[in-house]
Amino acid sequence: MPWHISIDTGGTFTDCMAIDPHGIPHTLKILSDGSLRNKLEESLNGNRWRLTLDWRYPEEVLESGYLKNLRTGEESKFQLLGQNQIDLQEEWIHSQAGDSILFTTEEPAPVLAARILTGTPCGISLPEMDFRLGTTKGTNALLERQGGKTLLITNQGLEDLLKIGDQARPDLFAKAIVKTPPLTDLVIGTNARLAADGEELHPLEQEEINRLLSLIRGLQPEAIAISLLHAYRFPIHEAQLAQTIREAGYEHVSVSHELVPEIKLLPRTRTTVTNAWLTPVLKQYLDEVTSSMLQESCWIMGSAGGLISSRTFEPKDSLLSGPAGGVAGAAAIASRYGISQVLSFDMGGTSTDVARCQERPVLQYETKVGDAELLLPSVALETIAAGGGSICSFDGQKLSVGPESAGAFPGPACYGAGGPLTITDVNLLLGYVDESAFPFPLFVEKAREAVMAIAKDTGVDFKELLLSLREIAD
Repeated sequence: MPWHISIDTGGTFTDCMAIDPHGIPHTLKILSDGSLRNKLEESLNGNRWRLTLDWRYPEEVLESGYLKNLRTGEESKFQLLGQNQIDLQEEWIHSQAGDSILFTTEEPAPVLAARILTGTPCGISLPEMDFRLGTTKGTNALLERQGGKTLLITNQGLEDLLKIGDQARPDLFAKAIVKTPPLTDLVIGTNARLAADGEELHPLEQEEINRLLSLIRGLQPEAIAISLLHAYRFPIHEAQLAQTIREAGYEHVSVSHELVPEIKLLPRTRTTVTNAWLTPVLKQYLDEVTSSMLQESCWIMGSAGGLISSRTFEPKDSLLSGPAGGVAGAAAIASRYGISQVLSFDMGGTSTDVARCQERPVLQYETKVGDAELLLPSVALETIAAGGGSICSFDGQKLSVGPESAGAFPGPACYGAGGPLTITDVNLLLGYVDESAFPFPLFVEKAREAVMAIAKDTGVDFKELLLSLREIAD
């Protein structure tokens, strides 16, 4: 019987559920930057230190990575000695008691989690497993606009389609309309053209294909999107172009009729470009996650609440991957107890997601994530930018919570990595967070210092400030 491992990677934490080959369940929670945190308690002698928290992770996994002092930047391999003690291979001459340290194998968080659960050191393939992954990697890349260099191929005369859009005003009464630029401004128009009934008005000739390939080589895109008029019914030109470009050595090619064979050129093009733009980021991430597995395939949670094989997975399907898993889980539990209607509430480190289920998750077929609008089925969600990592601030006139998040690194102030004041710090100081139950030591004094800095600016009492910030978040 293989391992069964299910992992949900959010903006701050990665949560893991596993069942080992003997049928025994295990749980694990680590930071989504792929690190474990601890604190130097005291120097014993030479390179030997006592840690605050007793690391009960497999020694063979820990000793295959390395430690880093977040304050001094010092790094070292190490050996566990028991009783919270470690021996460093390199002398840390600038370190002192109370410093925050992290352990990393420089692998993605899901891989580190799987290594810890299965006791597999770095450099060795993970055992056979049924591996399921929910991730916000695509969502975060889209919100932070950190995709790949993308080229759009469309019909001549429609090169400005994404810039023009549909003339919808994001703010109806705004005097100055600020339009978000499209994900790419690299566009090539082809003279090939089909009519709405499929008649070939202008064929896709070899001379035109050679011209397009020459332009592509000059622009050197990381990904290519192809979206032509009427291709949802008559994809012959798209298919010809895609085959030729792939044969020319371009790996990341997104084609509209393969991804979303739907009428309406603009949303079909937007969806195809978004998929292409995310492909270099998501494919690299999945390659990193699956490279240590004996089998290449794993299952990805899709935006509609179902699992998709990594072999057929497309980046557009992952934009609500993490939240969709929570809604699917809520619907499954409700069904088990005969409840036909349920509201799900999922508060993470960055945001809170709320959804309604009527026996099964309610789906929507036009999805907006950040500035991207896509044609794809997804769980209908309402998202509020309030999570444990939401940053608390004062702008001189009012207190605010979010929408920015401290993420996994540096994280909240109490994580000891120089992070800002967050709702986690507020709840810690109000007594709502059990410090002893956290997966790593917290720095209460760092949280208190962050609150005092804002209290000084506002002139508000310490306790009143904490309660006010919590009320805003709630």
